[in-house]
Amino acid sequence: MKRLFLAVAAMMVWGAADVQASNAENFNFQFNLHAMNHYLKFHDDQFNQVEDIQEYFKECMLRAGSSKGQLREKRIKYAVYSNLKLMKQVLDNEQYRKYLRIVNVSIRNNGLKLYFN
Repeated sequence: MKRLFLAVAAMMVWGAADVQASNAENFNFQFNLHAMNHYLKFHDDQFNQVEDIQEYFKECMLRAGSSKGQLREKRIKYAVYSNLKLMKQVLDNEQYRKYLRIVNVSIRNNGLKLYFN
């Protein structure tokens, strides 16, 4: 009986750790700034600004990933919308339109679409 209980407990802990690891992966955004630079064609002064904005976004998403429930949803929305607001200030209209495509695809690919109904 003891062995059965320990086996079930071990499986639950292992399963919970696996789910937590997969959830954390969804919030670990890695941006290839050189590919983004090639696609968006940054001006000389934009690259460093975009790099800082993306680093801030990554920190916000990691913070959101460690949150639970409604706080997680609130932090995800804050991270995405603040990123879009900051990027709109740095990019011109054509670059921003292309950047919105990147963000939409990233949200869908990372399973975050359910937060943006």
